[in-house]
Amino acid sequence: MVRLADSLRALEKFHGLPADWVHKDHTSINVRLSGRAFRDKGNTIFFELFAEDVTERRALGTAAPPRPKMEEAVGRLAGGIAMTFNNLLR
Repeated sequence: MVRLADSLRALEKFHGLPADWVHKDHTSINVRLSGRAFRDKGNTIFFELFAEDVTERRALGTAAPPRPKMEEAVGRLAGGIAMTFNNLLR
C-alpha cells in the first residue's frame, strides 16, 4: 500500500498494484488497483481508483496446471496413423 500512497501523493497514474482487502467477516479478497490523483483549477485533489477482484485468478495461478490430455491423445493418434501408413507402404 506504500506504492499506492506514493503514487497518489505524487499525482502519478498507477496500474496493477496488488492489494488484499479484508471484509467485516474477516474473509479476504485479492484486488489489483489502478487509478490516478489529479488537481483541478481550484487546487482540489481528486482520486480515481479502480479495483479488480483477482482472487480466483490468483487461486488458479497457484494450482497445478492441467495436463494437456487432448494434445497427448492427438499425438498418440497421429503416431498410430503414421505407423499404420508406414506398414502399408512396406
